Amino acid sequence: ESIVGVRASDGKLLWRYPHKVYADENITTPIFHEGFLIVSGCVRKGTTSLRLDVSPDNCSVRRHWHNRNLDNKQGGIVLVDGRIYGYGELGSKSTPWMCIDFKSGKTIFKSAPVKSSYKYKNGCLTYADGMFYLYSDDGHMVLAKATDEGFDVTGSLKLKDSGKRRTWAHPVVCGGRLYIRYGDKLGVYNVIKK
Repeated sequence: ESIVGVRASDGKLLWRYPHKVYADENITTPIFHEGFLIVSGCVRKGTTSLRLDVSPDNCSVRRHWHNRNLDNKQGGIVLVDGRIYGYGELGSKSTPWMCIDFKSGKTIFKSAPVKSSYKYKNGCLTYADGMFYLYSDDGHMVLAKATDEGFDVTGSLKLKDSGKRRTWAHPVVCGGRLYIRYGDKLGVYNVIKK
């Protein structure tokens, strides 16, 4: 029901911020950058920027901004060049991929480059070598560049035997290869330019 800050040395509670979400599922990993903690929650909870105020005697937190549209459940959010990218689970079914400004929380764009056969779809993403890898829960993957208007798709693929059940594994890019798990299968793709 809350986001908390604790002292690493002894676990002492330093601050607490209310963050009640649907089904008590706080799944998305927060992002800490330049003194701000970015947290996202599912089912219309949205994304919130919390400013941490730290002094020798005290540590507190206060809300800096809130964006209701980017209500990421489990697909993760990434921060790239002052912008936060992620999948808004139910905030906008037709344009679920979103970008918001790190400093203001204002929506920069909503985009829908990945097809999905599920009514309530989810998506995971990662960023590597100047490209976004956007992966829907039914096995569709696109490679895209972000602009001020949305994502420009430069390539796509659908995992073999995908679509039979949903997947929420995050894609990983390492050593010029893209790794995608779908069910009990692992796809490996060469993503180095030739």
